[in-house]
Amino acid sequence: MNLRKRAKFQSVDVTRPIDPKKPTESYPGSPEKIEVLRERNAIGLPLWHPLDRNDHGPHKETRNREFAA
Repeated sequence: MNLRKRAKFQSVDVTRPIDPKKPTESYPGSPEKIEVLRERNAIGLPLWHPLDRNDHGPHKETRNREFAA
């Protein structure tokens, strides 16, 4: 599945409160990630948190379940 199709099916709720000081599991380029970057910029924080998601693979919970067996 290409990245455009995957992002198309991702549900994002940008109406919930965002804490720009915390890392995000949002996909790069997603509406939620862009909103976090806007919030960080508005309060003068660095745009990128060292623990932010930086890939388009499965979420951590999914990865952990795959290797838990």
